[in-house]
Amino acid sequence: MEIQTPRTEKPYEQPEGERRGLIIINTGDGKGKSTAAFGLSLRAHGRGKIV
Repeated sequence: MEIQTPRTEKPYEQPEGERRGLIIINTGDGKGKSTAAFGLSLRAHGRGKIV
């Protein structure tokens, strides 16, 4: 087995132009709204997004 080094180049180019945000509103009866919101924010933070 041969040891492979990780890629140094990015697999895609960053798009240029206007950047837009995304607003997600969690609604409904019962539980799970806060958990869904915290989960999405943790996922976004893990990918380097501003939360």
